Amino acid sequence: MGTCVRNPDDSAPECPTITIVTTPAAPFPIEVSVAPTVRGRWWRSGWPPLLLALACAGAYAVFFALPYYVNDLDRFPLAELATAAPDPREAWPHDQGPSWDAFRTGAMATFLLDPAVALATLAWAGLRTRQGIAAGDLRRTGPALVAAAIALGTLAWVLSPFGRALMGWSLG
Repeated sequence: MGTCVRNPDDSAPECPTITIVTTPAAPFPIEVSVAPTVRGRWWRSGWPPLLLALACAGAYAVFFALPYYVNDLDRFPLAELATAAPDPREAWPHDQGPSWDAFRTGAMATFLLDPAVALATLAWAGLRTRQGIAAGDLRRTGPALVAAAIALGTLAWVLSPFGRALMGWSLG
């Protein structure tokens, strides 16, 4: 079996245990192994995929959805918007001068990198969800499930006609 983890306050060490559990769904005994709590392993929880998924969704909101609403582009049909009919160089933030070139660079980086980051986040969240379910740890499973939902929503938005038209206008 595993080794015991010594607590820094010299209390009893945490050791993995095996218990027998019966559930209404499975009336026969099931062996369940409970591992000791791992402290200081924040990146192994479900929170990093959640923060990465929120960063992906936030980047799309800032670089594509915000200019759409600031410039009142909802009055144009999607087909016209996708061909960059209202010139994006004459709209906010591109009409603010060369200091806003970083905004356009951020939009291009979001366009190029965020779909791959969202896919990686979805895979990472799936792994953390599986590990959390196997360990019975809701602190790992809950945030990872939310991260998976946000990553799926981001990918669905990117592949939607609205998302493609908005990115086409912004980068056009």
